[in-house]
Amino acid sequence: TNTLMHTFKTHQGIQKIAHAIRADQGRAYIVGGAVRDAILGHTPKDIDFEIFGLQPEQLETCLRNHFPNCNIVRCGVSFPVWKIYGADLGTEAQEAFDI
Repeated sequence: TNTLMHTFKTHQGIQKIAHAIRADQGRAYIVGGAVRDAILGHTPKDIDFEIFGLQPEQLETCLRNHFPNCNIVRCGVSFPVWKIYGADLGTEAQEAFDI
């Protein structure tokens, strides 16, 4: 577990991203292959976050306000992802089911 936390704490932007999301009342969870890689003792190639508590528009505003001088790229339309500090951020999936 110490190795896992060390891996994420040493990544350039993880702490900055997590603090910004938390400051705007959201929660940032590291997900996907980065978690698997860190558990296996490998350095993750990239970091994926799933953001809870913020709608896509709120996340966009949060990132632009907290990182005004960073290159923030928004990709995708129906499921937007933001790229910053080499990390990908997406909001929780909002799926609707017709029954």
